Amino acid sequence: MLGAMFMATDMVASPVTPLGVILYGLLIGVVTVVIRLFGGLNEGVMYAILLANALSPLISDWTQPRCSARGARAAGSRASRRAPDALLRPRTTVGESG
Repeated sequence: MLGAMFMATDMVASPVTPLGVILYGLLIGVVTVVIRLFGGLNEGVMYAILLANALSPLISDWTQPRCSARGARAAGSRASRRAPDALLRPRTTVGESG
């Protein structure tokens, strides 16, 4: 119970997305049950937390939402793709230096 309450809920090692947190908790629970049922070790929670902490960056990467560029294309705005400072600079014509 100590491992489930204090060690598994550590904010530094757990994933940041809600789906990642659920997968992280399920992974810890499944690995704990497997180690306690089929292994000869009493401390399955510790090994389950260590394994889940090692896989935590992968879980965070897999569950990160992806950005879609369809919104900018659908609006048809070319200005949204330019750098903000390019919008503020005056345009030069051919033959001007500057």
